[in-house]
Amino acid sequence: MKIMVSACLLGQKCKYNGGDNRNEKALAFTEGHEVIPVCPEVAGGLPVPRLSCEIVNGVVLNTQGESKDREYREGAEKCLKKAREAGIDLAILQSRSPSCGVNQVYDGTFSGKLVEGSGIFASLLRANGFRTADAEDLDKNMLLFRRYREEDYDAVIDFLIALNESGRAHINWNWARFEWMIGHPMTDCSQLEKMGLWFDGERVVGAALFDMYPGEAFVDTLPGFESLYPEILAYAFRELQDENGLGVAICDDLMQEVSEALRQGFVRAEQSETVLRKALGEELPVMLPAGYSIVEPVPERDMDALQWLFWRGFDHGEDRAAFEREEKVLPRERKHFDPRLALAAMDPSGELVSYCSLWYDKRTDYAYVEPVCTVPSHRKKGLAGALLREAMNRARALGAGEAYVISDQDFYRKLGFEHAFHYTFYWKK
Repeated sequence: MKIMVSACLLGQKCKYNGGDNRNEKALAFTEGHEVIPVCPEVAGGLPVPRLSCEIVNGVVLNTQGESKDREYREGAEKCLKKAREAGIDLAILQSRSPSCGVNQVYDGTFSGKLVEGSGIFASLLRANGFRTADAEDLDKNMLLFRRYREEDYDAVIDFLIALNESGRAHINWNWARFEWMIGHPMTDCSQLEKMGLWFDGERVVGAALFDMYPGEAFVDTLPGFESLYPEILAYAFRELQDENGLGVAICDDLMQEVSEALRQGFVRAEQSETVLRKALGEELPVMLPAGYSIVEPVPERDMDALQWLFWRGFDHGEDRAAFEREEKVLPRERKHFDPRLALAAMDPSGELVSYCSLWYDKRTDYAYVEPVCTVPSHRKKGLAGALLREAMNRARALGAGEAYVISDQDFYRKLGFEHAFHYTFYWKK
């Protein structure tokens, strides 16, 4: 983890009186991490020693009433630039300082009285989405941030399952969508470390994730940790945007998240997505045209047939030569993939011509539909509908009580899916 630390806490003699604020807790906490020391006051050109300063009506003054506001703010900007360049995960700052105070600062009367508030640099860091911690809080049960690592996969899955236990407003980003994304051959795995996770012990309680590649993100927290949302959203914009900025899809029912996005400068767009839901109460009838059959493809054996099916099913054309020229990228292993829920329709000649996959985990009570496709020449025959019904029957037998799909197509509505949630995209450039 990259941690920016007030230099005085590390024993550097940059304090206003020429001393330091060496802090053993800070030294112990940062052991083994990359440490970036800063002193915004010195960075702003102030000498050591110097007269002490406090914030008076929003302006930094010293004990003689002279304004040092410019030096403090210039130093804060220089240190902010350093934080950005380093890509810090956390800043541990000196308590009560007019630069670095996180929770409290002196009240401007030079009488030693404290008031709630933040120093110039601490406020600037927070406004730009960086996580800050008061040095005196390090012995408390802190929530820790780190960038996504491969070993965090299961913790993210657990987070997304927990997120949808108490409600379904975040069902557009469920565990299955994350697993599908991570395993998709088009996902840019070199960018995965940009995703951010917030931990309470070993448990992920907040996350900023992207969808296959940066540019669109999912941002949220578990219940009880909603105060992290502004910080996570700011992090997502800083780290997960692309050349077009960042888009986040927020459920229309989550007005607090919408308000925070607008406060941070995101703008409502016309882009949206809909989630449909179907209750799995009874066995569904499954009917196929004569000569067709339902099979469970084996990826290791049927990969070429599946890729040729996906090529045509997602409307890339019928040119086999063009398909052959494309570089074949195999899907990555998906830990919770259940082959019993990944079905294909085989035509009378033995060719795979339609596909449907559902995702289900026994820790949940729902199944997620992704993907469904049919080769154009075999559409309008009820193949995809039959596959989806069969897959839902199997998911129901495993314990799923309902199925969700991100779509607003009439195809799903005709199969009994109904509107569940609507999500509007908010963009910031």
